[in-house]
Amino acid sequence: MDQITSEIIEPLEASGELGQDYRINLAGTADKLGKTWTSLRFNLTRALLITYLLMAAFFESWLYPFVIIFGVPLGAAGGILGLRAFF
Repeated sequence: MDQITSEIIEPLEASGELGQDYRINLAGTADKLGKTWTSLRFNLTRALLITYLLMAAFFESWLYPFVIIFGVPLGAAGGILGLRAFF
């Protein structure tokens, strides 16, 4: 998508060959890709919220799930970086 925009659409607009009467719409696979990313973001947010609420119910605390959800990935990333630094 970015390559199409930078190599085709922007030069046409800059040269003036693409007049005011014309409009470019990316359709087909490009349109499906945009809808897929939107759906993926929505579903990931919903899954994270459901996971948080389930953990809050299990731990009977609103703070512990927050700490776990943000602490575990950061700890894993730090562990991987530490292993890469020394091995």
